[in-house]
This record gives sequence, structure tokens and C-alpha cells, in this order.
Amino acid sequence: MGLNHPENLDDWMAWQRRRTSIVRRVRGAFAGDPPPPVLTAPTGDIDVLVSIQSTNASNLAALVDPIRAAGALRVGVLADHGVEDLLGDDVASGPVASVEAVAASHGAVPVVVVPSGVARAHRWAIEAARQSGGSTFVVQHGLLTPFTPPLPTECTLLAWSEADGEFWRAGRRDVEVQVVGSQLLWNAARRKSPATDTSARPTFLGQLHAAEISRRELARVSFGFCRDHDAVYRPHPSEVDKVSRVQHALWQRRGIEFDTSGVRLEDLATPVAAIFSTGILEAAANGRPAWAYHPDPPAWVAEMWDRYGLQRWGQEPTAPPSLPAVEPAVRIAEILAAAVSSQET
Repeated sequence: MGLNHPENLDDWMAWQRRRTSIVRRVRGAFAGDPPPPVLTAPTGDIDVLVSIQSTNASNLAALVDPIRAAGALRVGVLADHGVEDLLGDDVASGPVASVEAVAASHGAVPVVVVPSGVARAHRWAIEAARQSGGSTFVVQHGLLTPFTPPLPTECTLLAWSEADGEFWRAGRRDVEVQVVGSQLLWNAARRKSPATDTSARPTFLGQLHAAEISRRELARVSFGFCRDHDAVYRPHPSEVDKVSRVQHALWQRRGIEFDTSGVRLEDLATPVAAIFSTGILEAAANGRPAWAYHPDPPAWVAEMWDRYGLQRWGQEPTAPPSLPAVEPAVRIAEILAAAVSSQET
């Protein structure tokens, strides 16, 4: 089992559009063109251009932690807003109207780093590398499923594991894989674990936003677990749309308790369960009991559980994932520095 769309990004984006609700598609049609990406960078030439779509924990670990470990490298960040707080002093932010505008203001880009090739800012960054003859690196920031978008052409994937690298490469010869590990899980393992009451009610991590499984099935599995195991439901931060809010209200009327504490996931003191959330591995890395749950999982979900060593509910808890000898952010920074140096020679 591998990617549903191993090479063609257009095919993947067409699938994504089909999974988007009619209401959201209509709203998007009337919303007009999105604002241009914003580039935050020091004055003059830059060594590395990083494209960030989100500042959630997984993207910060995969993209920002390596920036902070990059030392003397001059880094620019392409995002939907200015990120001066991520780069420190002596940087400025401004919108960029085109790919060519990046080179015009900051020179040819030797190295580009993205989490995928999907978002417009990511595609612009990749094109900037192509136009300048630079190198493109993709940093894995979450769990991989058959619905993961294909990798850009002629890139280097910085993967969590050999299994993930081969899964995402999908047999392509234009993609190189280097295994660096997961900074997200490294951070979770190094974080002081709260005292966990193993007899406490479990917390179920919501995923109603996920496009990989129908919302009806996600709702059925989530509600069933919370009802049958007296679990507390923790909505995903993306569950703020009207349909999700109506679903939440219905569950609460039917007696499901919600986690409204505002406590960060890493600070929860309860066992956790989810269908295929990265939070399962984060909790396991942090030393807390964690399981995967689905009463009748699709074949790809079962394969994914096996690839990541996720234990089924009712088994022993998921074991903490193994960590590399070198911190992933440090290793990524070393790889980027070597790529910049090779471009200069």
C-alpha cells in the first residue's frame, strides 16, 4: 500500500477539492484572490528560503527548530504573514508579488525547505529553487497516509524513518531520502511528562477535520469510543466550522463530556486515544499511555498503525518511538549548511 497519487499533484488537488464541502467551495469562489505571501528575511542575499503554511506544533518543530539551529545561515521565511518573531533581529517583512520578486530582492536561492508542495507559498519556494538551480528539501512534519500529497520533482526528503521515506517516495527515482527523525517526537520525549493517572478517563483526540475518512465515519467512531469508554472528547483546533459545532452540541446533549480546559496536549495527565492522530505518538514519546482506535479500520489505517507501531485499544500502550542519536533539527541544519556550501563551490 502506498500513495494514492504518487506523482501528480494536480490529481491530488482535484481529490482534495472533491473532499471540500459545497459550502466551503462556494465561499471560496466569492472570497476573491488570496493575499500574496509575505517574505520575512534579512537584507541582501539569503542562503535558505523556508516556506511555512502554519505555525502549529508540527510545523514549528519541522521547520522553525532547524532554522534556530542553522547558526550562520541567512534564512528567509515565506508565509501568509510576517514572522519576525521567528527570525530575531535585523529582518523585515513584506508581500512578494511573484517568484521572480524573491530573487530580485534577495538573490538566487541556493536551498529551499518546504513541508510539501501543496500551498501556494510552497510552490513559489520550489519554483524559486528551480529558477536559480538550487536544491529543494521537503521536511516530514506528520504521519503519512495514502492520501498524503506527492513529493515535488527532484527533491530530497528528510524523513522520520526509512519506512516513511520509502512510503512517500513511492518508488520514484527523482527523489532522494535522508532519514533524520522527528523533531516533534524528540521535543515530546525531552519534555517533562505530567504525572499520568492511568486509571483516569481517557481523552479521545478529535479529527473531524480529516479528509482521509468521511465525516460520518469519523463522527461514528469518535462518539462510539467516548460513549463506550466514558472518554472525554478533545476537539481538534480545526473543528471550528459550523458543521463541527453542531456535531459538538449534539454530542454534549447526549452526555459526552468535552475537554474545554485549554490545557496543551503535552500537558494532559490522562491516557489518550485517537483514530490516526500524531498525538498518539507524541503522548507515547512523552511517557503517557496511548492507543489507536477504530472498531473496523480501513486497510490503510491498519497498515499505518503497523508502520508507526501504534497499539490498538485493549492492547499494551504504544511504546515510545525510538529517537536518533542526533537531534533532528540539528541534523537538518547540518544538511542544509552542506547543501549551501556545495552550491557555492
